[in-house]
Amino acid sequence: MKNTLDPTMENEKVSFVSILKSFRYWPSLFKLLWETHRGYFFCVLVLNFLNGLLPASLILAIKYLVNMVQNLYIQGYKDNYFYDILPFFIFFSVVTLLTSATGSILETHKQLYRNLLSNKINVKLIEKAKRLPYASFENPEVYNKLQRARQDSTYKPFAIFEELMGIVKGAITLISISIILMVWNWEFTLILILLPLISAWSIVNVGKEIFLVSHKRAEETRKQFYYYYLMTTDITVKEVKIFGLGSLLLRNYSDLFSKFYNQDRHLLLKKMRIDLSFQLISVIFVIFVQFMIVKDTIQGLIAIGSLIAYFQAVNTTQKTSNELMYMVFNMHQNNLYMTQLFSFLNVPESTDKPNVSEEKTLENVSSTEEGIQFLNVSFKYPGQENYTLKNVNFHIKPGETLALVGSNGSGKSTIVKLLTRLYTDYEGIILLNGKRIEDYQPQDWQDRISAIFQDFVRYELDVKENIGYGDYKRSNHLVAIQAAAKRSGALTMIDSLPDKMDTQLGKTFANGIQLSGGQWQRIAIARAYMRRASLYILDEPTAALDPAAEEEVFQDFQEIAQKSMGLFISHRYSTVKYADRIIVLDKGEVAEYGTHVELLDTNGIYARLFNLQAKSYIEASATQASS
Repeated sequence: MKNTLDPTMENEKVSFVSILKSFRYWPSLFKLLWETHRGYFFCVLVLNFLNGLLPASLILAIKYLVNMVQNLYIQGYKDNYFYDILPFFIFFSVVTLLTSATGSILETHKQLYRNLLSNKINVKLIEKAKRLPYASFENPEVYNKLQRARQDSTYKPFAIFEELMGIVKGAITLISISIILMVWNWEFTLILILLPLISAWSIVNVGKEIFLVSHKRAEETRKQFYYYYLMTTDITVKEVKIFGLGSLLLRNYSDLFSKFYNQDRHLLLKKMRIDLSFQLISVIFVIFVQFMIVKDTIQGLIAIGSLIAYFQAVNTTQKTSNELMYMVFNMHQNNLYMTQLFSFLNVPESTDKPNVSEEKTLENVSSTEEGIQFLNVSFKYPGQENYTLKNVNFHIKPGETLALVGSNGSGKSTIVKLLTRLYTDYEGIILLNGKRIEDYQPQDWQDRISAIFQDFVRYELDVKENIGYGDYKRSNHLVAIQAAAKRSGALTMIDSLPDKMDTQLGKTFANGIQLSGGQWQRIAIARAYMRRASLYILDEPTAALDPAAEEEVFQDFQEIAQKSMGLFISHRYSTVKYADRIIVLDKGEVAEYGTHVELLDTNGIYARLFNLQAKSYIEASATQASS
């Protein structure tokens, strides 16, 4: 897959304007934050504001308390000294309690809000993926956007919100404490606030480098994870061991890790050097300011309480301004990551309509016949120049089964994709009962079609769910599930499992049972039979079954199709002969069309392939008999 990146983002130098540009998704971000939970949003905002005022309040409380104690000590002991100190001590105690309490309350609400926000984003990603057409998942650019949004951005919105709250808190703390310091010396205070800007641009530039490196290696990161998956999954481990691939895969995994580590090390060391340079300048100035405070105290210009308060204020100002600079840096970096989330959420969702130009040439075509009809249907995949299907015509009548045969790449599975409306931008017309399939509502059409593909999903859930997913509206109807399992020939096998319909399948979860390829295929076929459809489609449904089991499956398929329609793809001509009609596809075109007997009489492609396969069966049987 091509790793796409906005070239302006890669080449643009960091500037004040570029930082402002990185905030362009903030309206969408705040809409997302608001929709997640208004109560938590306000709670976190108010608590952050309060926490921003508390440090300055604590410094003032200490200052006045210590100064009062110093004055009492200088003036001598008084009987009512307790009443003089009490208001300042109460103020100090309240601020201390609030600092402790608000911190705990804030962290609790932030955690709850973070969980809700993470779920909100995951749901948005799932809903967006659900709405996208199948073609988007075969589009490398869109698929990369999905993976980046899923992997990098699910936690970024809250990170930005948290940093924004941190900036609000830090700014309030900085302003309030700066006012305390300005009473003593406004020039030093201003330098303490502005000092972090010395390294700000350098830090932001490094942050952009870190983002670009992470962005560019997204595909390699997935490859590294795939090597890990190959070495640690039961589905792949047999072949890995047989071919001795463990050492090779581990080396590939380690090579990618070393590459990533060296990139990260270079950037982190670069960032560290900038940090250390800035920290050295900052600390030297802080020491100088504190020396001046001590000097003024010795000269009697400020009291002991003020000395303590100013020391704390200087340290807090330096620390807070430093933190603010890094929060702005992190926010800029997270804003760059946020582009990935909203870039995916803004991917256009195509309309469910066929190619308009071809419609004009066929607008007068109509049909009142029942069944599925392809009328001059042509199709080419997005981004390709050559047609995968060219002027395909056929008719499946109610109660009939149609078999598609042909070499790999001849267009068999593409016909299935058009029938199931995974692709809709074809040329020509497809009808069901005389009505264009685009005129059916998507849900209505989905309810009329049931299909199992060659690369069917092995749901590592219990047996009931595996079959029930074929018609989720009836997934709790055990009788319907058992009927579908019986029709697929899977019921006997299911009854032999430890917990029968409740047996956990696969090794992902505890107590799971791993089925053979043929058993999984039976479960998948049962899932297809679960739906009461008008058209049943089986794409290579019996590849993992033995010949006897395969013949049984197709006999059952014939019975089901008598009440509806059936279409299947198979490379085994011993089962294809059971179909009512057979289409031979060659390079996307219908080369032959007829019954098994008619095609044999034609003595064309079908007859040659059937006889070739039959000959190999006969020779194998003869060899086995002679041995």
